[in-house]
Amino acid sequence: MAEPNKLGPQGPKSPKGVPPSVVWSVLGLGLVVLIGLGIYYARKGQPKPARAKAPPAAAKPVPATNSEATVAMSEKANKESQGWSFVPKGLVVLDGTTFLCDGAIRTSGLASAANGGRRPGAFLDNPVNRKGSRIHLLQASEYAWRVPPGAPYGHFVLHYADGKTHSFDLNWGIHGWDWFRGRNEKDKEPRDENTHLAWEKQRADGMYIRAYHTILENPYPDVVITSFDVIQPLYPANLLLWGFTVDDDPRPLADAFDPADLPMGRTAPQTITFTLQDAAGKPLPEASLSWTAVANRGRIEFPPFRADALGQVKIEVPRGSLFQINYRASGPEGKQAAGVLRLEEGGLFPDRQIIELTGN
Repeated sequence: MAEPNKLGPQGPKSPKGVPPSVVWSVLGLGLVVLIGLGIYYARKGQPKPARAKAPPAAAKPVPATNSEATVAMSEKANKESQGWSFVPKGLVVLDGTTFLCDGAIRTSGLASAANGGRRPGAFLDNPVNRKGSRIHLLQASEYAWRVPPGAPYGHFVLHYADGKTHSFDLNWGIHGWDWFRGRNEKDKEPRDENTHLAWEKQRADGMYIRAYHTILENPYPDVVITSFDVIQPLYPANLLLWGFTVDDDPRPLADAFDPADLPMGRTAPQTITFTLQDAAGKPLPEASLSWTAVANRGRIEFPPFRADALGQVKIEVPRGSLFQINYRASGPEGKQAAGVLRLEEGGLFPDRQIIELTGN
């Protein structure tokens, strides 16, 4: 007799009568646990991902130039120029140098005087109180009519804390041109390699306004510059000085242009020495001399120049530009003197003039 079939209507039986559905559930759960454990141990052997680093703090901005070395000139600036809206204003960075602009120190040249200008011929004792290896000027000439090549339009004298002085000129065509450029006028580079066109703007009428940046070597970089003088050399063009900065700019400089290379530079001005003394012939170093340059058209007044330790005041005038010099000397205790110098034979003024100051 055949063995009966052990497969009943519910399929196979698990041991001890456990239903097959429970068996399959347990087997499925075990498989899931095994897979999870495999993934866990596989990951455990791998290095943990690095945490994202916070972005570094932003670096402090580096100033473009040494702005604290700028020199304020507002008190000496021409009032009319302070109202011009088409020129640099405030703290500006031009050609890599910071300047503080609030109008221009503006002298009067012979062309300006002939055109009715009444500006001074010099601005003395402009405070600086800075030291550094470089001197930066933001400048241009004005009224540059019939200017001889290389003619000076600005004479500077630097005064140092130890009593030294240093002087230099700005020359037309070498350190700059007129601040006006016609709409059809070709732009020209100054001949000095340490001078660059720093700023230019076209006006509504088509004219261009421009300013030049001249870099000069300071011969005494470790001594404080206490002040500077700007003196009009009495040629046609005059100076517009927009900015003056002293710093330690590391840019190497080319050799300074020598104005003696031009015909104009070989014509030395005449030096006139005024000696101020009292009735006993004693020099008056505390005295001063103001003077007026009289040309065929117009005149230019110069403020009082202080005498040196010998009681002397020296002025320079180009040969053939003036026919008369009026002067007034002032000293201690109300002592004064005034006079006139006229051209002598040969077209020159007397080289030396002794002035005796007396009381009122």
